[in-house]
This record gives sequence, structure tokens and C-alpha cells, in this order.
Amino acid sequence: ESHGITVIPCIQTLAHLEALVRWKTYPTDGGCVMMVDDPRTYELIDHMFATLSECFKSRKIHVGMDEAWLLGRGKHLDKYGYEPSFDIVNRHLKKGKEIAKKYDYEIMIWSDMLFRSWNNGEYNVRQTVIPDEMVKKYDPDIIPVYWSYVTLDCGVFKDTSRIPEMLENHLQFSKNTWYAGGIWTWRGFIPSNKYSIHTMTSAVHDCIDKGIRNIFMTIWGNGGGECPKMSTIPSLFYIAEVARGNDDDKLIKEKFKNLRFLNFFCTWNIIF
Repeated sequence: ESHGITVIPCIQTLAHLEALVRWKTYPTDGGCVMMVDDPRTYELIDHMFATLSECFKSRKIHVGMDEAWLLGRGKHLDKYGYEPSFDIVNRHLKKGKEIAKKYDYEIMIWSDMLFRSWNNGEYNVRQTVIPDEMVKKYDPDIIPVYWSYVTLDCGVFKDTSRIPEMLENHLQFSKNTWYAGGIWTWRGFIPSNKYSIHTMTSAVHDCIDKGIRNIFMTIWGNGGGECPKMSTIPSLFYIAEVARGNDDDKLIKEKFKNLRFLNFFCTWNIIF
């Protein structure tokens, strides 16, 4: 806080709760997906918000909700019958927002579940007109966060062209769309800084062109989380400079080299 940094909690309130559901304390739909509409699910979320509100001053909270593959396909289906996943997600969001109000929270979500139910299970779609019934059901006060880390396929940055198109698709849901890129740490013991810089520099420019003002970079610990997080600082610094309007590769490296608290990066040229 003394450096002007606001820490925003980033949690999960629907899926990706493998560590929690193994204790079989809370009801699940299937796999690691929580049981939507069950009162105990919302008791859990309330406890999450209560704890986080004591730990962090931010009044924004990211509640996750991505990749809920089995949503509405397990016990929820048995109990309530079939519903499109989009409808279940929106109802879950509405209840989550009601709880968030108690703690004065503004919530944001990973946006993929807004697209999968009407896009054959896929997230990315070419620029299109979002079905009107989907837009009307979505609460524009809930911030959708479009995540795209870009993958390399045979020397070509796959799906790079999809980013501006998907941003346009998201803006139909909410003008307050955010973008989340990725610093590649989840493929081994060392970071893919050069790869991250190439892909995310392009993504940042796309966001600027589309008027997206809020961008953050994710650093995931998939697998065993072997990659040291501090080793991603070159990528974070470079991308931050690009976001500020500095595209001069030589100048960015020189500024990085001159940062006193980063003197321990004696191999900075190699890292870049």
C-alpha cells in the first residue's frame, strides 16, 4: 500500500476447488464444481468474503468461475433437471453478488463460461453479435475478465488475431471488460520470458486499440509450481513499459538494467 499497490484477491467460487472438495464437506455438482443453488455453497462463499474483507482493503474481488466443465451435468441435473450452463452461471453470479454487497465488494469473473454454453463448449469465437438473450441475462456491473495467454503453433502465435475480436465480443456484455494475459511459468523450471514478451506485447497493443484500460498478467503455478516467480520480473517490467507507451526495446532493457533493486539479475541479457 505504501507503494501505491492495491492487492485484489483472486479466488474461486464455482470450480477449480480440488483441494476443498476432497474433504467432502460441501456439496458438489461433479468433480471440483460446487453445487449451485445449495445454501451451503453460499455459506462457504460468505465465509470467503468475510475473511478476505478483513485481510485486504480492496473493494474489488475476483471470484473466478472458469472452466466449470461439469456444471449442470452431475447432481444438479439429477436434482433440478437440465438447464443451459449460461443460466446456471448467471443465477450463481446473482447470488454471489448479493453476498458481495454485504462486504461492499465489486466482483469480477473469468469470462469463458459466458461463451461456452452457446459456442459448442469453446471459449474463443470470431467477432460476432452475441445472442441478445445472453446479453440481457448478464449483469453488466459484474466485470468480465477475458483471459488469453496465446500459444505457439509451428512458429506462429496461434489465436493472436482472436484477441481484438474477443475483446469486441466481451464489450457487448460489459464496457468495463478487463484483460488477463499470461507470463509463461507453467511449463517447467524456468520462465518463458522471451515468449511471454512477444505474445503479451501484441496483446497489450490490442487492448489499447480497443480502449481496454485494465490489464493484468497471470503467473500460474500449474503442476508443482517449480518456476521461481521472481524470475518473471523481466517480462512484467517489459510489458508494463509497453503499456505505458514505451516500445523501444533497447531503452526498456537499459531501464531494467539500471533498476537498483534488480542488480541481482546479473544475467539479465540472457533472461531477455
